[in-house]
Amino acid sequence: EDLARSYETMRDKGHEGIMCFMVRTLEEKDIPAVVELLNDELGFAPRRARGLRSRLMSESDLLLVAENDAGEIIGFAGAGYGSREKISKLFPGLDAEATAKLVTVGKAATLRLLAVRRAWQRRGVGSQLHDRRMEWLAERHVEQTICIAWERSDTGAAAGRLLEEGGFKLLLRVPNFWGDVVPSNPSEYCPACGEVCRCFAQIWRWPN
Repeated sequence: EDLARSYETMRDKGHEGIMCFMVRTLEEKDIPAVVELLNDELGFAPRRARGLRSRLMSESDLLLVAENDAGEIIGFAGAGYGSREKISKLFPGLDAEATAKLVTVGKAATLRLLAVRRAWQRRGVGSQLHDRRMEWLAERHVEQTICIAWERSDTGAAAGRLLEEGGFKLLLRVPNFWGDVVPSNPSEYCPACGEVCRCFAQIWRWPN
């Protein structure tokens, strides 16, 4: 089932209310809102819409959104699976020895972007998105999952908590990953660094 609901009691100005959201698969109509979300929260350029449209048609990719009860897109996450060779190509700047250590099975997966609107962070949205994509991969008998987590250069904040709680193991911390290992497109920028990204990438794997 693609839908999952989460309810949270929120106190605002002394009143209790119910905030709810739904996790579902991405639809074509959601793409502009998702691109805006990624741009606002992660600093990605609008050209990402093309990649979302192509992955929307792929049976080996899962794209999820979290939608609140007002119909607003408040979260996004993705995952995809394929052969060892296909997954390894996502790390073109790593040397052969490092890449060989990442994917050690024939059928593996990668966890793609996970972003949540700032106002909805720490309310279980990210956890719901992450859990749903892991369930989807399990249903497809994926043997190993790799995830690249962004570690900000300005605050040191990273997305590793969800991964660690889910049994992932931290394999590598790669400095200047998006600037050197995977050079970014000039039309993109890093909200932590500016035009030249010097953030670390944390590379996690499940099972450990």
